[in-house]
Amino acid sequence: MDQKDRAGPSRKRGRPAGRNRVPLSLEERRNRNAQYERERRAVTAEATQQLAEAAGCSPETPTGDLLLHVVAYLHRNMQPRLGEEIADLRRRNTLLKAQIIQLENQLANLEAADNDINDQQLAAPSASLPGPSSIPEHNEPEQADTLISEESGAEMHLLDDK
Repeated sequence: MDQKDRAGPSRKRGRPAGRNRVPLSLEERRNRNAQYERERRAVTAEATQQLAEAAGCSPETPTGDLLLHVVAYLHRNMQPRLGEEIADLRRRNTLLKAQIIQLENQLANLEAADNDINDQQLAAPSASLPGPSSIPEHNEPEQADTLISEESGAEMHLLDDK
């Protein structure tokens, strides 16, 4: 195992781990720190640009003004607006009560129409339903009925007594 493996993951900043490292010269330390500062500023600039886009501000807006705008926006939108919420809930409640009344009236009309139809059916029987007058009478005597026995398949003739 070499020294890099013992030290764990590679470092993003600072000197490399290990006992046999060569000390950095003053110029190397300055260059390294300048690189770190450039990376930090690039990340900050990108985050500021994204914040400006999200807040609807110009990308050229100074960072201090941008932060003031965002904080004011958050204060305006995070504070509860109880008066508006209560008024909105009351408006919704009124609409729901009106809808309930309308639906109850529709239900009452449908029930009344259904009762009228049932009353009409009871008063005048329908032609499609068989009643006592629609059953045909057998006035003519039949000569013989034919039955076929299921077991033997033989035909049997029955004579009417009439």
